[in-house]
Amino acid sequence: MDDLAIALTDFEQDDNIRVVVLAATDCPAFCAGADLKQVLEKAEPGEKDFLMQCRTSFGALRNCSKPVIAAINGMTMVAV
Repeated sequence: MDDLAIALTDFEQDDNIRVVVLAATDCPAFCAGADLKQVLEKAEPGEKDFLMQCRTSFGALRNCSKPVIAAINGMTMVAV
């Protein structure tokens, strides 16, 4: 998660990069829509730091000024 936030900051500052493509390997499924605020309330000891890293990284992703493409190779679900 830290690497993702750092990479997004670097991409934002590099005028030679015009689009961001995120791809995962060895990922059989993807699901979007988890409410991290709700998950944090139920976090076990030790999980909270990781979940806070996720919020920071996903916030950087959401606020990226360049187009972001998610290349997902597998089953995809969206929780609503």
